[in-house]
Amino acid sequence: MLYMPNSNSTNPEILIIGGGISGLSAACYAQMNGFSARVLEMSDKPGGCCTSWDRRGYIFDPCISWLNGSGNDSNDELSAVWRELNTFDGKVINQVNVFNTVKFPTGEEIKFYCDPDKLETYLTAISPDDEALIKQYCNYVRDFRKCSRYMPFLKAKGLRNFWDKALLIWRIFPYMRTFSQTMSTSVSEFAARFKHPLLKDAFRYILFDAVNGLPLLPSCYNVANAADNNAGVPAEGSLSVAKSLEKRLGELGGRISYKTRVDQILVENNCTQGVRLSNGEVLNADIVIGASDGHNQIYNMLGGQYRSEAIDKAYACFETTPEHVFPGTVCMFIGVNADYTHLPAFATYILDEQEQGRLPGLGDTGISVQIRNKLYPSSAPAGKSVIYISFLTDFNYWNDLNQGADDASRGRHDNDNRHTRRKRSVAYRQTKNRLIQEILDVLENRHPGLRDKVEYTDLATPLTCLRFTGNHNGSIFGWTPMTGTDDDIENEIARLGGKLPNLTGFYMAGHWLGNGGVTRAAHSGRHVMQYICKDYKKPFIVKPKETQQGALISCLT
Repeated sequence: MLYMPNSNSTNPEILIIGGGISGLSAACYAQMNGFSARVLEMSDKPGGCCTSWDRRGYIFDPCISWLNGSGNDSNDELSAVWRELNTFDGKVINQVNVFNTVKFPTGEEIKFYCDPDKLETYLTAISPDDEALIKQYCNYVRDFRKCSRYMPFLKAKGLRNFWDKALLIWRIFPYMRTFSQTMSTSVSEFAARFKHPLLKDAFRYILFDAVNGLPLLPSCYNVANAADNNAGVPAEGSLSVAKSLEKRLGELGGRISYKTRVDQILVENNCTQGVRLSNGEVLNADIVIGASDGHNQIYNMLGGQYRSEAIDKAYACFETTPEHVFPGTVCMFIGVNADYTHLPAFATYILDEQEQGRLPGLGDTGISVQIRNKLYPSSAPAGKSVIYISFLTDFNYWNDLNQGADDASRGRHDNDNRHTRRKRSVAYRQTKNRLIQEILDVLENRHPGLRDKVEYTDLATPLTCLRFTGNHNGSIFGWTPMTGTDDDIENEIARLGGKLPNLTGFYMAGHWLGNGGVTRAAHSGRHVMQYICKDYKKPFIVKPKETQQGALISCLT
């Protein structure tokens, strides 16, 4: 039976926990459908992981390196959600023609062009012996260019009917072999088939990082989107995406409250009543949407009372199959008084064995190095640069270093700027400082004179992500795509209609419900409102702005 505590209200009240992209999206669609939405965000700005911060004239942006659906293809369901939310109206989207450049200690490099024809010609010239394997990969990309627009992103999985599924099968049937082969083969397995030693290593880093267990499909799919100018970055930066949704929410009449941390979801007779904030204040609502960390919502805010075997199995992956959880990340920013825009926008530097041994917490053999102001021009003053270095790492490594720290200030100050303050251990802080110096040495060896031009450095670990977003173990992405757990949890939430077992009035959104990423987070907000509209027997409607200019696509070499 549908629980409607305010059933006579013409505008049912919705509280949304989390002001990231999924929470902001859900709030916008809630307002479009006649609900009254208020977002509760523990930080002092919107976006969650989709953010940036200012330091001495530089803007440090750790999020978007490519954004699927950022093009103007009206037939593409990925991009439709951004148009519905008026996200890129009249804004510049910068595209690249080289997805990533892998640089080796010897000075050699491998470029991964977005255009599969150009990529095939380039790689075959490097290794004629690998021609068949190169052609196979490029054909995968070509196939995804043809069929990616058919992928059903706009309707929640639990609401797709027989005809929706039949249409999808009919459309992608010619490409089923490509789907099967790229899903059943991991990136590392495919890379190991190459004969050329550079290609064997470089192919693991097409998506910047070598993610343990990641299937080949995301690599081909993302390169295909980039080839179609549908995977660029907003020139104003990652935070501008969140700011656009914040603005749209205000236009639609919704609200967002910052420095507002939720401690508990209030339930009576298995019906959600509202939330209790960290300052003790109680907020009542007809509906609560959890758009923050899934583990915290299920096991802490709800006391672990509303679970299923599938949900428990998914979250047990942190211990049982950690490769199913996307790792944490070390992010370092360098503000440099020099122009480095002649370097590739995206590169992975393969380190030699000595360098690998000197970088604390390094998860593999390479580090991602991006010239951030090449795509985000306003992130550095004229003539200067922002260099963004990142690599995957183990949360437990950094957490163990921090054991024994005085963590008394745990962010319970809801009305001041100490909302996320932490005190770290001496060992943790010393290791961070050492890592900064080691990374500077790596860059100095490849770009002599860089160290003398450094004006500012900033380094974040998975504990930093946990501190500002609450993401369990500091994971920025949730589940590792297509490793099984993401499908299992998505199927379970679809079966439950966006809710949890035996609990009414509470729904979930965000990257812990399936595949992560900024675009999928926006779709998640759309999906949760489709479930709610169904339960409230309301037609789901979309109200985009009447006048839209579309994105302005700029292709950079």
